[in-house]
Amino acid sequence: MNAPARYATPRSESRKTLGGEVAQVAEMLGVPLLPWMQTYVDVAMELDESGQLVFRTCLVSLPRQQGKTTLLTVLICHRALLWPERQHIVYSCQTAAASGKRITEIVRLLERSPLHDQVEKVSMAIGDQSITFANSSILSVVASTEGSGMGGSYGLVVEDEAFEPRAEKRDQSLRPATIAVPSSQVWIAS
Repeated sequence: MNAPARYATPRSESRKTLGGEVAQVAEMLGVPLLPWMQTYVDVAMELDESGQLVFRTCLVSLPRQQGKTTLLTVLICHRALLWPERQHIVYSCQTAAASGKRITEIVRLLERSPLHDQVEKVSMAIGDQSITFANSSILSVVASTEGSGMGGSYGLVVEDEAFEPRAEKRDQSLRPATIAVPSSQVWIAS
């Protein structure tokens, strides 16, 4: 688990990256990035000459219990807390119940960290599971159904458990909602 990534897009050393910021958030959350994670975020968070993220789609495929959920949690918190503008972040996985569980886990992680004061409101109501941060960024979950998440504009979309049968329809619903947001990303993980 502490080994570097075996297969990964090589880093463009000429570009700046927000990978160091992501690592700082991980440290503050008490879940330091493993070497493969740092390699991955250093590439995924590369910036072009105008300061926009180079990669709009990021794919992560790992065996079970290798830290995928930890990486996704850190990325969500980085986007919510350190992005210059208010962000709307969406997390989706195989079921609404599993997505809601992720909200609970993220809140617990934040509460045990120096970032605990950054959580303004937590909603666990069915159909409105979300975290509102002190800077007005929002993390919400959407069901894994066709049409879920339509109508919003998202800076970050995290599609977890992409192996499940409805994942393609979920992607077709969520991806268009990132088009108008500068430096938006869609992370697809399995």
